[in-house]
Amino acid sequence: MNKQIKSIKSFSEQHKLSISKIHPLTKGDFETYRIHEILRTSDLSGLSILDVGCGTGRVTSHLISSNPSSIHCIDPSITEEDFEKNLNRDITNFSGTLKFTRASALDFNSEKKFDLIFIIGVLHHIPENINALRNLSKSLSPSGKFVIWVYSKEIGHVNRAFLQLSRFIFPYLGFFRIPFTKLLRILMVLIGKFLSPSSEIRILVDKDKDESILALYDQLNAGYAKYYSKQDVLNEARDAGLRVFSILPTGRKGWTITYGLN
Repeated sequence: MNKQIKSIKSFSEQHKLSISKIHPLTKGDFETYRIHEILRTSDLSGLSILDVGCGTGRVTSHLISSNPSSIHCIDPSITEEDFEKNLNRDITNFSGTLKFTRASALDFNSEKKFDLIFIIGVLHHIPENINALRNLSKSLSPSGKFVIWVYSKEIGHVNRAFLQLSRFIFPYLGFFRIPFTKLLRILMVLIGKFLSPSSEIRILVDKDKDESILALYDQLNAGYAKYYSKQDVLNEARDAGLRVFSILPTGRKGWTITYGLN
């Protein structure tokens, strides 16, 4: 099984567990990602948006509240039925157009051009990330921007090694993955008492209990995960033929990036 198929399969299994359980992103989450420093909520009004790797709609639900003219959501790992089921609570007052297509960043194509393409917590799970960006660039308007969030290497070697080891074990646990995640969270809470609040372990567990279990499951279940240095971000833009507008660190956990067309 190649890395791309393995990644899609892992998230397909995860979404079956998390439908209607994952909390929508809040204004506070967007501030954590520092997206509010790039875009004000009012800036999204009337724009056309592509939400790549929408999953159960965490980002989508926040975008809906910003009143864009349209949101097109794509994801290869979830069905349209499950996507709509999870978003029913959020679309009551949405006057724009909401569309879902079961497609990946590598095979999506649209004659329509988008003002903004959001790829939040997704690109680092795509092995062919450069090809994904090149393909999605075809759907970006000339003055449009990518808004991307990816894992950072700044979380440190120990944290990364801990997560990678747990990821290696995880696929073999079968039905025990949820109990393992809950047990691991308890262990991480204990370890976290001796770590900096900015460490990846503390970031994962310093949340609502159910949300932190789902966030940890999300980390461990990934069939593929890449961690970026700032230079990696610059190299990615160069290789994909894109221009970097901004690179913002979000603590030691990740980078929020805006790319545009050259």
